[in-house]
Amino acid sequence: MNCKLRKNMLIEFCASNYLKSDDLANGVDGIVKDYIDTLIRLLWINVFNVQIGFSTRIEYSHMYYKKNSLDKSWTPIKQKIAKIQIGSNLSHIITRIQFHVQLVVAQIIHCPQGLTLDRLGFDPINLTQHGFIYTT
Repeated sequence: MNCKLRKNMLIEFCASNYLKSDDLANGVDGIVKDYIDTLIRLLWINVFNVQIGFSTRIEYSHMYYKKNSLDKSWTPIKQKIAKIQIGSNLSHIITRIQFHVQLVVAQIIHCPQGLTLDRLGFDPINLTQHGFIYTT
């Protein structure tokens, strides 16, 4: 899926081991907060659990001072680059640059404390069974 990430989009990690030592792994949810396009592209994510990404925020702490608009609770996600050989004799190389995140189109929220969304969509038209919606 190729799409443009925008601020305040709800995303989740889709890489099983992006940075497992810092709990940045498949299924971690967050909100896109900023994008820095320099030599190393960084996507700044507000993850919902402050323990997730803690070591990464320390590693990139110098960046918070370079750009005052960055909140110190946001976690930077570095681009992943893959060089792939193609062609009949593998003589050509293409470069793939991506962030291991995907858009969240539906979500089950178990711990919504602190979660603030600018907009929320809900369309119950196609609900055919009982018990799909539950709020407290």
